[in-house]
Amino acid sequence: MKALKYYEIPFTGLKLGEHEFNYSIDETFFAMFESSPVQSGDLSVELLFDKKRETFFELSFRINGTVKADCDRCLSTFDLFIEGEHKILVKADDSEADSDVDEPDIMYINLSTNHLNIAQDLYELILVSIPYRKVHPLDEEGNSTCNPDMLKHLNSHLADEETKVDPRWKALEELKKKK
Repeated sequence: MKALKYYEIPFTGLKLGEHEFNYSIDETFFAMFESSPVQSGDLSVELLFDKKRETFFELSFRINGTVKADCDRCLSTFDLFIEGEHKILVKADDSEADSDVDEPDIMYINLSTNHLNIAQDLYELILVSIPYRKVHPLDEEGNSTCNPDMLKHLNSHLADEETKVDPRWKALEELKKKK
């Protein structure tokens, strides 16, 4: 895919030392990944590519910006701010055994490789930067910024459930009182 070529780093031509790459992530990036839970966002990524040796690199990602997310409380879509710092070590190696090792922060590539595509890694790092629970942020006064109509609806159901007592529990309470 031609869009993925933008995320390739031709490391064979780079000198030893640190090199900085900057990326802007939007809906076109997320469209490259089938069934992505994130459809759009506005993120900036700073990548510090540290070429330690010809066969060893350290990638330091700094991600910040917003993604469109559905609120777990009121179900409306909002801009969720995310940020994160991640490191990945890259080792070039010809041995077949090392390439099968499953280490999350270490990537093995073949010695004959002359470029590194970071699109998939970047996508996964963005996904792990998203919190498990996604809710609207609080305003300056500490109040929820969720959809007020939905909150009213949810609170009305909570009040109804509290007033209704399951008859089985009532019978158990009666048995408890008899003791």
